[in-house]
Amino acid sequence: MTDTLARMRQLIGTTAEWTANNLVLGDGEIGVERAASGPRIRIGDGATAFLSLPVFTGALGGGARVQLTYAAASAGLPSNVETDIGWNTVSENTLGATYAAPNLTIPSDGGGLYDISLSLQMIAGEAAGTFIQAGLYLFVNGARKRSVGLMHEAGSTSNQMQIACTQRLAAGDVLKTRAFTQSASGSVAFTQSGSLASWFEIVKRS
Repeated sequence: MTDTLARMRQLIGTTAEWTANNLVLGDGEIGVERAASGPRIRIGDGATAFLSLPVFTGALGGGARVQLTYAAASAGLPSNVETDIGWNTVSENTLGATYAAPNLTIPSDGGGLYDISLSLQMIAGEAAGTFIQAGLYLFVNGARKRSVGLMHEAGSTSNQMQIACTQRLAAGDVLKTRAFTQSASGSVAFTQSGSLASWFEIVKRS
């Protein structure tokens, strides 16, 4: 048998071009969308329009992602009330999502399955031995989807709350994070420092 070398060119278009001409790709046919966040690849099934097919990203070491962090030393959280967390730094955004604190919006071509991780480092300024309640929440389109809580001992080393989950998200879904603390002095803070850190990250699986 003789090997034959050949070059194959896929169907390629910008997001606007695919939107204007949302073809149904043949079974196994490959289409490439030149999106603002980088190329997005979809494989046809013979029945589904291109923009409704799942996206396969070409990012090395994992799928497209967004990571938000808090870059300053600390941010105070008022006592006895749920508070939106306004992350002040977009560390990475290969997904092309929109972030306008406190809302993170999935792009029009970003629907799919996501791994979500959320971490909040808690520091309390009350007297040693005082216990403070704290909660951390993930909201999607205004509905609470995940939550975690802890009892934090003031005067001890920093504690950290974390949420890790898998969530299916649709284009246009809005995510935000909230925290709750119950403290007599209102001196509870979250921070990005030391060996612990505060961050919010979503990574697209498919």
